[in-house]
Amino acid sequence: MNVLGEISSYEDLHRIMRARASELRLSRQSIDAVAGLTPGYASILLSPRPIKKLGSLSMALILPALGMKLIAIVDEQKTAALQARITTSTRREGSVRGGTVHYEFSRRHLKKIQRKGGSNSRAYMTKKRASEIGRRAARARWGAIETAPAENTKRLRPSAPAPMGRGGKAAARSRHSAESARRPQSAAPGAVRRRDLRR
Repeated sequence: MNVLGEISSYEDLHRIMRARASELRLSRQSIDAVAGLTPGYASILLSPRPIKKLGSLSMALILPALGMKLIAIVDEQKTAALQARITTSTRREGSVRGGTVHYEFSRRHLKKIQRKGGSNSRAYMTKKRASEIGRRAARARWGAIETAPAENTKRLRPSAPAPMGRGGKAAARSRHSAESARRPQSAAPGAVRRRDLRR
């Protein structure tokens, strides 16, 4: 394996690529043709003061055109110095919680949030718009009650007596008069007869 140099920065990589192109006696036009780059692009990348730097796509094209590849190896000296400065920690699998987190809110808390949201939304509305929304909510609420089942309707809204017409009112009055005539007349409490006063 022919090692061209040690790379620790982009400047090192740029210097090695220029030296490799000079070693192979490749012109910038040849590099563009082999790599499939736009004509003149290799001159921009490999100039002494590059205007642009290698990207992920251009690096994958220009390195094979120069007969190069990058290999990452372990630096034993740097690794020893790093281990001397830090303490390694073992990660326990039991300490990591997995699964889905569920939150439960009480009905009281939800009502509190709803009231707060309603007041905040109405703060940015006109009075006409807020009144319209209130009317819609009232219609939806009472409409749901009216369309509820019969057993719930009796419990929520007691039925009112049916209205009577003129004939019904007259019949009710005559029935009440008949019941009063059949009822025995009793003296009012505290009433005193005239015969008792004479005595």
